[in-house]
Amino acid sequence: MVFQHHTLLLEQYAQQSKHGGSVVGREYKNRKREKHHKSLMEDYFCERPLYPPVDFHRRFLMRRELFYRILNDVVAHEPYFTQKIDAYSTDEYCRLGESTTLECLRKFCYVIEAVYGQWYLRSPNPADLYRLLHKASRRGFPSMLGSLDYMHWEWKNYPTAWAGQFTGYKHKPTVILEVVASYDTWIWHAFFGVARSNNDVNVLARSPLFNDVVNGVSPHIQCVVNGNEYNLGYYLADGIYPHWATLAQWAIVRGPARMWRKEQLHSIMMTCIILHNMIVEDEYEDLDAKFDDEDNCPQTSRRVRARLAYELEPTITYDINRDRQTISDYMVCHNSVHASQVHHNLRNDLINHICRCKGEGQ
Repeated sequence: MVFQHHTLLLEQYAQQSKHGGSVVGREYKNRKREKHHKSLMEDYFCERPLYPPVDFHRRFLMRRELFYRILNDVVAHEPYFTQKIDAYSTDEYCRLGESTTLECLRKFCYVIEAVYGQWYLRSPNPADLYRLLHKASRRGFPSMLGSLDYMHWEWKNYPTAWAGQFTGYKHKPTVILEVVASYDTWIWHAFFGVARSNNDVNVLARSPLFNDVVNGVSPHIQCVVNGNEYNLGYYLADGIYPHWATLAQWAIVRGPARMWRKEQLHSIMMTCIILHNMIVEDEYEDLDAKFDDEDNCPQTSRRVRARLAYELEPTITYDINRDRQTISDYMVCHNSVHASQVHHNLRNDLINHICRCKGEGQ
């Protein structure tokens, strides 16, 4: 009897699925993926969609042409996003496949950074610096490289051991994003991942924003403000966040972060910045043309300027070679960045310079 009972248990175990499967007693629900897929295509993506381009932009925050460009590049780089037939399908019933949201998000962020990160997360080249400095000088801020500001992303599913260092005066754990943006809200620099217990000055001290300056490989920028000569570029701080806060319109950034790993948060934030810059490039060419008319500059698109950047003769020079830099050179560059008296002098000279320009009607 014991042997027969043991044999019966082995037969029952062999009949069970080794890969899980449906839970006994749970009802299968047909979610009608094909119907919703067809409805989405008819609403936004067919030749004559139900909703006009204005509604498409409101829903997806970009034009349809840019959406298809991203879609085609992502599918070409990663076959994971190609729509496949579910293994559950039969000859009589064809069922579209589906993947988990988290896995899709991980692969999507990876592909976006791999395909577009080299261009949309780059530092300004000599042609970009010339354009940015020219436009800033025309508006009364000679030698200004961009605007610096910070954003806080609330972290909901944070590790408990990190609660103290990521919690600030609002009593909610947040992660800090440091950004440098230009006049058209293009983001040239992004530093993400510092805990909320740090203030803006501490974040700036940890940021790689001035690494090239202290290492002696930054461009040599010289200007005269209010009769005084300055040999370093500068950034205007605070007050610009509302202008590039379109980055926070993405639903995944607008709400608290639900990921547990900080590396995933970093990947998501960089992906949002890339998409933000792509939208700026796609939609702000008219703004560039308007500014070019005001500044008497040739009207060329951002992509054309990028292609010409490597053919143009550099107008901004580099003084010190990284391999030849000595410790004394490093300290000179480091002290020049942290010189508080130079900061106060530049601030006062800029105030006088702008007041004089406004008084002269410029």
